[in-house]
Amino acid sequence: MPKYIEFGNLTGRYKDGIFQKNVDSNAFYKKILSIIKLKMVPVDLKDIIIDFTPIDLISNAIFRLIFKSANPNIIYHLYNSNTMTLEELVDMLNEVGFNIRMIDQFEIDSLSSKDQKQINELMLQNNPNTNKWNIIVNNSMTDEILKEVGFEWKIIDKKYLLRTINYVREVMSLNYENN
Repeated sequence: MPKYIEFGNLTGRYKDGIFQKNVDSNAFYKKILSIIKLKMVPVDLKDIIIDFTPIDLISNAIFRLIFKSANPNIIYHLYNSNTMTLEELVDMLNEVGFNIRMIDQFEIDSLSSKDQKQINELMLQNNPNTNKWNIIVNNSMTDEILKEVGFEWKIIDKKYLLRTINYVREVMSLNYENN
């Protein structure tokens, strides 16, 4: 087994969306929930790359890697390489009934101070320029090794996203209005 493994955004199981009970303490889920609650996203973030790495898929990948004879000095970057942009995520959320708008700076300036604060926090959390290291992770070698052991990542689609959101709703007993 390799000495080092880095994980992507761990999310609900692919088959049913079920995940940790305390989803409100998961940073990635908090971002998604804040977008849903605010019903808006700064257009400046539209090209941010997002990975959803379902917990059942990553555990399968780890299991397969355990039995792969490998160099112990390799760092495996385990995340779903079928990524999407934030704009694609917003489009998918809108297709399942959420009315989320991409807004520009002029619209942000006209928001209430409370909403401006939440939007600014979201921008800081998702801005790659706030990371002074600005490290780009590439998992192509990991994906090649996973293919050798018979594993490929699934594409995240609307059905998966809806399963995940429904689980979050159930756990948090949230009542989102889709209007």
